[in-house]
Amino acid sequence: MTIPTRRLALLLAINTALAPFAVDAYLPAMPAMATDFAVDMAHIQWSLSLFLVGFALGQLFGGPLSDRLGRKPVMLSGILCFLLASFAIPWAPDVTYLWGLRFIQALGGGASVVNSSAVVRDCFSGRDSARVLSMVAIIMLMVPLVAPLLGSLLQQLGGWEAIFWVLGGYGVLAWWVLYRYLPETRLRQEAIRPWYHIWPTYRVILHHRQGMGFLLTGALSMAGLLTFVTAAPEVYIQVYGLDDTWFPWLFGLNVIFIIVSNRLNLRLLGHHAPVAIMRRGLQIQWSGAAIALSLVLLGWDISWGVMLPFLIMACGVMGLILPNTVAGLLEQFPERSGAANALLGSTQFLLGGLLGSLVGVIGHQWAEPSALPMLAVMLFCFSVSYCCFRGLACRPSPT
Repeated sequence: MTIPTRRLALLLAINTALAPFAVDAYLPAMPAMATDFAVDMAHIQWSLSLFLVGFALGQLFGGPLSDRLGRKPVMLSGILCFLLASFAIPWAPDVTYLWGLRFIQALGGGASVVNSSAVVRDCFSGRDSARVLSMVAIIMLMVPLVAPLLGSLLQQLGGWEAIFWVLGGYGVLAWWVLYRYLPETRLRQEAIRPWYHIWPTYRVILHHRQGMGFLLTGALSMAGLLTFVTAAPEVYIQVYGLDDTWFPWLFGLNVIFIIVSNRLNLRLLGHHAPVAIMRRGLQIQWSGAAIALSLVLLGWDISWGVMLPFLIMACGVMGLILPNTVAGLLEQFPERSGAANALLGSTQFLLGGLLGSLVGVIGHQWAEPSALPMLAVMLFCFSVSYCCFRGLACRPSPT
């Protein structure tokens, strides 16, 4: 069964949007949730970190399982888990139940989302794969643009609980659309083996030098972005005194520039190699974080307006980096694309969750709220990412 490229991109974007929708929609509601659960903001931020860790683990198992069972069954099962947990979260009696349900929600979402890139690899290769991934990203990135605004509106209309009711409803819609319109793309299914046979697949990937270069480059770059997402509400609202009604608009500016860079990536792929585009994106990303951190260290970060352009530099070029990273990684493992993409996704979300928690812990030890912990972690991620790119991804593995 064949499916038009644009329709496939739309279906995969609907699936992939589970992650940014579940993360970004409740960012404006964090202060209200902290009040309702009678805890401080750090406890609510931990629910985001636990979501990222659960999302990482969901991808770690969802990718290899789809290589054996097929993409569609794993995607549908994951979405079912996601939507059931979403409907249960508004009934959480305390913050520990919130943590557990967010973790379960993330496990299902990760198992489903990880297979979007694997479906692309089943159908395309090389530059065509990068183009389709960019098309998916452009559509999918509309979600973090509108999710904080939608979350703020839903909170005003029905409290923070309404956000999770809508998340559950979106899960129902995504399940039905994929069940109805997405064909199975993994045609050469392997025999079902015990779960421990997953690990030899990962061992092959971990011993591939160029593959690990693409994986670490993409994972660390995304981990730096996820660190920003985790810490942004506190930095903008508590450090720079921004009104929480303005936060979704400034957060959306980063998303707009990611969309623009994705569109630019599509055009550049017609004339330049994906690796060359990645190099420029990584350099711009590092420069933005380095300048922003320097301003903080020099005491020149007098307002959010001074910092915003450099935060946009650091975050807005992900459209030049991530699609080409995924395409480069999956090109190395055509028979293990589900496992390879799972390892990439799980690594970036696991690092994002752990580093986001680290920023929160360090920040609460500071005498006053500061953007320094966030920016230091971001710059560290971007620096190591670029080193992995130059030292591993640009050097083919020995044959």
